[in-house]
Amino acid sequence: MNRPRRPGRRRAVGMALLAGGLLLQPGVPASADPRIGLSADGRSYADSLTGPLFDPAVRWVPGDVRTGTLWVRNESGETADLAVTLDAPALAGPLARGELSITGRAGDGESAPVAAVPATVAAVPDLAPGASVPLELRVAMAAGADESTFGLTGDLGLQVRLTGTAGDGGGRVAGVADGLGDELAATGTTVRGWVVVLGLLAVGAGAVVLGPRRAARRTT
Repeated sequence: MNRPRRPGRRRAVGMALLAGGLLLQPGVPASADPRIGLSADGRSYADSLTGPLFDPAVRWVPGDVRTGTLWVRNESGETADLAVTLDAPALAGPLARGELSITGRAGDGESAPVAAVPATVAAVPDLAPGASVPLELRVAMAAGADESTFGLTGDLGLQVRLTGTAGDGGGRVAGVADGLGDELAATGTTVRGWVVVLGLLAVGAGAVVLGPRRAARRTT
């Protein structure tokens, strides 16, 4: 009797890094990933964004709420799962204290509030080749934010990843580390799938600059 084939490991079909701020982190490859398309308007796609989702030149004050939208398209040629992870280490404190809130949502899916970073802000299974989905990020600074947050600058980093199921009869993929095609003790099945990063892309996704409350205007 033939046993049903167990799914292989997941391999990365594509990945893009969206690094917040004005300067790219040293050591991040500048080569684009052709398997992921990015767009700021949902119409014109490229391997990078023309501008940040959140303008680093804008100073946030208590009570401010802003939303940025990024469209991601699967250009890998195969159905894949999409996952978007947010990382903003400098904002971990304000997030934990409730002075800053960040929420992510993909398409018509449920909102994913960020309690701590890094965090997955969007997950879309079985994204068809050529299909796209909007990712909305909502950032809010609490009206009662403490003065200790004023002057803090936190870059917003997004990691966009497409993954697909690796087959069990394929050969090696260029650039894959050795030792990942091991045997599973529980099943006795040799898994010939490897996790591989096919490309990295660094673009300005924006930053949150926290400032004091706006001074009240004088009346004459």
